[in-house]
Amino acid sequence: MNGIKKIFNKFIHPESHSLKIKSMRAAAWSVIQKGASDALRMAGSLILTRILFPEAFGLMATVTTVLVMIQLFADTGVHLSIIQNPRGAEPEFLNTAWIITIGRGLILFGVIALASWPVSVLYGDPALMPLFLIMAFNPLILGFENPAIVLLVKNFRIEKKFILEISIQVTGLIASVVLAYILKSAMALAYGALFSALVRVVGSYVVQPYSPRFAWNKEYGEELFSFGKFVFANTIITWFALNADVLIVGKFLGMETLGIYQIGRNIGNVVPLFFMAILAQAYMPAVSAVNGDLSRIIVMYNRTCAFILALIIPAAMSVAFFSRDIVDFLYDVRYEEAYIALCWITISGIFSVLGSAASNTFFAMGCPKRQTMSTLVGFFVVIVLVPLGIHFRQMLGAVLAMLCVVITITIVQSYFLIKAVRFSFKATARPWLQLIVTAALFFGVSLALRSLIPEAGIYYLLLILATVVAGFVISFAIYILFEGTQPFKDRRGQ
Repeated sequence: MNGIKKIFNKFIHPESHSLKIKSMRAAAWSVIQKGASDALRMAGSLILTRILFPEAFGLMATVTTVLVMIQLFADTGVHLSIIQNPRGAEPEFLNTAWIITIGRGLILFGVIALASWPVSVLYGDPALMPLFLIMAFNPLILGFENPAIVLLVKNFRIEKKFILEISIQVTGLIASVVLAYILKSAMALAYGALFSALVRVVGSYVVQPYSPRFAWNKEYGEELFSFGKFVFANTIITWFALNADVLIVGKFLGMETLGIYQIGRNIGNVVPLFFMAILAQAYMPAVSAVNGDLSRIIVMYNRTCAFILALIIPAAMSVAFFSRDIVDFLYDVRYEEAYIALCWITISGIFSVLGSAASNTFFAMGCPKRQTMSTLVGFFVVIVLVPLGIHFRQMLGAVLAMLCVVITITIVQSYFLIKAVRFSFKATARPWLQLIVTAALFFGVSLALRSLIPEAGIYYLLLILATVVAGFVISFAIYILFEGTQPFKDRRGQ
């Protein structure tokens, strides 16, 4: 009984506990948050795809992608700066950050509004213009979000962030569904997004009772812009490297195909984004807290990568193996080709998560330049391979090209961990070896199971269950082989 009470106390009140306990607690809350968030997102997708038509999702995907692209050109890296900077919690720092985000929102509002007509002409679809004009208010509203909300991540208080995020999703989903029934168009999705932005801003002041003021601190402003210039460059390049496929597919294959592609892409990103959220909310703040202690950071990197890979490899490969069945079960025949994107985006997500660990390490250690250089290489790969892929194999070519892009970026990140951050080759190669061995064994066992179990009726359900269970057993057997039976036990003073 006392043991249960002790665990409960650590989970609810982290302030007096070690960095390891705080980080693990943050990871647990991140799992709960991401699981609930993904469940709500999936429910919303299932409901809205039965109300609206594929073209509506293609239109909204184009608007959202272009909107994000424009916002990235004004990315100041304020949130990362607050987490990374030791003085990020000071009122003067937060006030200066708030002024920057408000100014950014005003600029983006004007730029997006002005871009609405040219983009609609470029795509030859007048329906895009009103969507852009509505969505232009989104960054304007979000600019007034409470800057202190980022301190929840910095201080490992993810449970409060969980309450806010779920509240935003629930209210936004309800609004979008009601509007979809009334409007029967993509406008419902745009208004729903706007409503979610309003809830986010109001909720940020409820969850984190800090009142920012219009007070500019020159020293902190210079620090924010100095760190932000690398975040700015990295964010733009990263966006192009990992999202250019959406723009290219929409341009060359049409809005209907893009809508189908986006459905598969969204589901395929569920698993990797789940683990990326954990890295951003638990791993990065922990590394920031021990910045300067390289040996300890390497231990944290290896432990984190080993555990997350042990989970994501069987999860992602199971989804990829049965991607056609997942799409057939969830959606009607209009979306059946979405399994192509689902399969390969999920596989690329394994490498994305490994790359995310490296990316968070770079930012937490105050060297975002290395991440920028890594994604720059990926950018050059994407502008060559995605058009070629679409030309030869259409949707399949696009997703295979994106797989190559993600792998390339992750390899370059590993190179910089060794050359720039001074990680040992062994520490950097260890996650790669775990990934390759686990994936190869899982693939071989899955093929063997398919040859042994009939793919019909009740036997097919048995095949799915056997594949998933075998995948996790293999993955954790290799994890224990690499990390031992007590992987989180401190060794040699680490």
